[in-house]
Amino acid sequence: MLRNVFTKTMWDRRKAMLWWLSGSAAYMLVIVLTWSAFSDPGLQESYDKLLAAYPPELLAVFGMSPGQSVFSPVGYLTAEAFGLIGPLLLLILAAGIGARAIAGEEEAGTMDLLLSNPVSRRSVVLQKALAMLVLVVLLGAAIYVGVAIGALAVGMEVSMANVAATTLQAVMLALGFGALALALGAATGNRGLALGGVSGVALAAFLVQSIGPLANWPLWSQKLSPFYYYSAHTPLENGLSWGDFGVLAAIFMVLVGVAVPLFARRDVRI
Repeated sequence: MLRNVFTKTMWDRRKAMLWWLSGSAAYMLVIVLTWSAFSDPGLQESYDKLLAAYPPELLAVFGMSPGQSVFSPVGYLTAEAFGLIGPLLLLILAAGIGARAIAGEEEAGTMDLLLSNPVSRRSVVLQKALAMLVLVVLLGAAIYVGVAIGALAVGMEVSMANVAATTLQAVMLALGFGALALALGAATGNRGLALGGVSGVALAAFLVQSIGPLANWPLWSQKLSPFYYYSAHTPLENGLSWGDFGVLAAIFMVLVGVAVPLFARRDVRI
């Protein structure tokens, strides 16, 4: 079971992942089941009128389109599940795994034992990155299952293919930040610094995407944020954007590639 870095990482995370998977699936299930509580037409009309008074740029902060009802299946899932909470859950998991991958091993004093085996530093980074990818994909699958079961239970008419597309793009968004945490940990050996750095970058990127339209910032500045490639083309309505997905995948692969030489050229703390 523990014959390589990948399987050891998966084994070490098994208990935590049970909580992550079950908790996230249950949370998404409850969110979708709650949709049926807002079936009163009068309540829906009043709330939609309130939202109609908001500028489109402000609605975009929550991933919503102008004229979209928050009580429609797409509007509700956007506002309550995929506008912030879903990506945030995935991002927190990915950043934690990425920061712990190298820096956590050093701080725990186990990196020297790991490297005493016939495994290169390059292989350590790549296997840690692969484990992170698998674990984040598993969490994405749990989120999808929670939404799918809830939608079936309440008769929510929403394209599950588009839900899968949105989940997949959220997974890739999170993996990019996880890879950044991995690279920062590989460069510094400090898990706290890696987590702090990726948290700051993620917050700045979210603000650029959220505030940019409100402040009339040029479109090119918004495209500097990974969050733009997650939500700009509204995958919950339009399905997977292969271009946006490709950008997010490229961010992940480039940062993992950067982490390899950063770790290979640094003295490891013992």
